[in-house]
Amino acid sequence: MDVIEVLTLVGGGLIGGITAGLLGLGGGPFYIYSLMTVMDDVPENRLSVVLTAHSLAIIFLTSLWTIFNRFRNGTISWKLLKLLLIPSFVASLLVRTAMHLFGLSPGIFLTVFSIIVVVGSIAVLFKKESNSRGYIEYADLRKGMLTWMSFVSGALAALAGVGGGLIIIPLLVWFMKMPFKQTAIISIGVTLGVAIASVLVIGVECFMTGCGEFMPLGIILILLGVFPGVWLGIHLHSVLPVKFVKMAYFAIILLLIFRMAQRMGVLELIT
Repeated sequence: MDVIEVLTLVGGGLIGGITAGLLGLGGGPFYIYSLMTVMDDVPENRLSVVLTAHSLAIIFLTSLWTIFNRFRNGTISWKLLKLLLIPSFVASLLVRTAMHLFGLSPGIFLTVFSIIVVVGSIAVLFKKESNSRGYIEYADLRKGMLTWMSFVSGALAALAGVGGGLIIIPLLVWFMKMPFKQTAIISIGVTLGVAIASVLVIGVECFMTGCGEFMPLGIILILLGVFPGVWLGIHLHSVLPVKFVKMAYFAIILLLIFRMAQRMGVLELIT
């Protein structure tokens, strides 16, 4: 592994960490693109599985680190986390297990998910609101609605093979009238629930059938970027005006749409 590859992995982790702290998203595409630069020896028919397994492990650790830091600065509480973590974990685990048992692929659901993400995200971007402190008062939350939103987001995320943050953010803005900056706190809890379920399912599969290639050094180098990135993202979340946070969200959406197009083979059809 040369210097450029090391910097690519650490840099991908840094950007992914900032994404988690600023927006409450897992940062999966950044980890995948970084890992692709050092997995030339992985057979093409195994590359997608290996990348997904590594990315999910990093998303899980990134989400944990983000929530730990939010506990420290008082922007999330255990009572709030339970409303997000448990429903999203249960829904994602049930759906992923069913898909594994019946041999279903996320690809069939990815097109519908992409449309939902694009429409929902554009709607969020153009919704006017004032700046907020990025802190949620637990007593003011509609807890029943939030629980169901977490459950639905976890289920849809498992169907499409993605994180749940992109699904729940538009729901929070439009149905719960939540200020955009506050959605990052909710989103990271749902992301963690989906990540735990995904890691469990893939972990069992790897134990039974073997996942083949494993690159612990790549994960460690990415995490070296994730740790300061999360701290920086949370700091930016507290100081940036909401319009700049939305611009960052839009940039991430564009990247994710590009990644989804790759997974669905759209880019190959165009070219």
